[in-house]
Amino acid sequence: MNHIHKTVAILGLAAVLGGGAISVQAQTPQPILITQNAEDLFSQGLEKMEKGDFKGAIDDFSKSLEIKPNNAETFYYRGLAQDLLEENDKALEDYSEAIRLAPENTYAYNNRGTVYAELKDYQKAIQDYDRALQIDVDNANAYYNRGLANSALGNPQSALTDFQKAADLYKTQGKTQDYEDAMNRLTELQKPQSQSR
Repeated sequence: MNHIHKTVAILGLAAVLGGGAISVQAQTPQPILITQNAEDLFSQGLEKMEKGDFKGAIDDFSKSLEIKPNNAETFYYRGLAQDLLEENDKALEDYSEAIRLAPENTYAYNNRGTVYAELKDYQKAIQDYDRALQIDVDNANAYYNRGLANSALGNPQSALTDFQKAADLYKTQGKTQDYEDAMNRLTELQKPQSQSR
């Protein structure tokens, strides 16, 4: 359920070529240095993520962070790339740093929660989903993911409430596939309860 929102600046490179004869004996060649700024590297990383090159994206995000080390957005996206490669420990570190730098980033809380859930630490996952929902009460993914965690912990009533809220929000947001998925989760959870009566 991780969604990548991409903003890419299109940058042009201008090459200036000088004319005139070069005396090979009198001059030694100078290396051509192409420098990139943090924003260029960040944009390149987003482009690579879009193409599924998560390792290349991580490399670009890391280089960007060397230049601009306190960029929450870059930590978030590097964490996302690591998350998609299932490098959970590194993803947790980057999501946590993104949260430290930008404590209102609901995406970072939600995604860190999903990593905790993958590691079967459902209590920490729920804490992150709760925090995401304190910041944004319309975060359907956080409700859905918290429903999964509650279900895994054997809390069917809490899971039902979360999936219902997620379904309502997905429907309002026009996310038909996500809405249907949440409704299927509700149906699955309601089967055992109706059979036990």
